[in-house]
Amino acid sequence: DVGNCESDPDRGGRVGPASARFRPPYDTTPQVTRRAMTDSEIICLLDACPPLQVLYETAFLSGLRANELRSLTQSHIDEARCGLNVDADWTKNRKPGFQRLPSALVDRLRSFSDEGVAEGYKRSTTLVVTRHGGRRR
Repeated sequence: DVGNCESDPDRGGRVGPASARFRPPYDTTPQVTRRAMTDSEIICLLDACPPLQVLYETAFLSGLRANELRSLTQSHIDEARCGLNVDADWTKNRKPGFQRLPSALVDRLRSFSDEGVAEGYKRSTTLVVTRHGGRRR
């Protein structure tokens, strides 16, 4: 035996510190239970935030993660294909992609961005479509 390691011939040698055998099992119980919002909860949220409604609709309909939504710029809006181009450098799987959206939402997203409304919310929300991308920390 070397140091405080224990030998186990059945496992081909050392198995680690003897104290490792006495550690309690790791608790994998989630600390927070997550659930999908109901239709009525979604409607209430959208009604409660008219200036940001288009951003929340984009989140609900695209399935994009918060970081992906924060990274969107005007150049990601593709009106011809009716959706959003997703860059590989900020997606979870590190692959570029395209997220189709309803044409009415793409139009509202473009208007939201063109009017500079997004700039006004750049500092107060994490779900933004800005001209410069990114998020304020």
